[in-house]
Amino acid sequence: MLKANRKISPYFILAVIILFHLVTTFIWLKIDKSYLKLDAWGHYRYSLETYDFLKGIRYLKFPLSEIEPQRWHGILVGFSTAFFYFVFGNAQDTAIMINSAIFLTILVLSIYGIAKKISNAKAGLLSAFVITSYPIIFNNLRIYMLDLPLTSIV
Repeated sequence: MLKANRKISPYFILAVIILFHLVTTFIWLKIDKSYLKLDAWGHYRYSLETYDFLKGIRYLKFPLSEIEPQRWHGILVGFSTAFFYFVFGNAQDTAIMINSAIFLTILVLSIYGIAKKISNAKAGLLSAFVITSYPIIFNNLRIYMLDLPLTSIV
């Protein structure tokens, strides 16, 4: 009897981790019918203003007064989601999914890369799994806040 010695790629496991969280976020957003509130609404509104600015560029109108950076926050998250509004629409659930997909992927891959460089690939996979199972990360996948982008960039 031949023994199949198959080794699963670490990138496949990372893709499964990311896909699991994105699917659970999608299911959560389909069940949850509440609206964004307070800061989450403000960040979402800013991404809509950025989207309107980008539409103005397409028609050679440059409403620069509409795209001022938020008082205490930068423009990275607003711009990163606004580009995808052209393809997927600008609903709040779309904004949350885009924000989660972009920054969760950055977070998982960077944590894996750092741990792999320090130790090995198994430590990287464990680190990626642990970071995505933190309650603060898991919960911030379902709202449009700047905590997940900040965590992934730092």
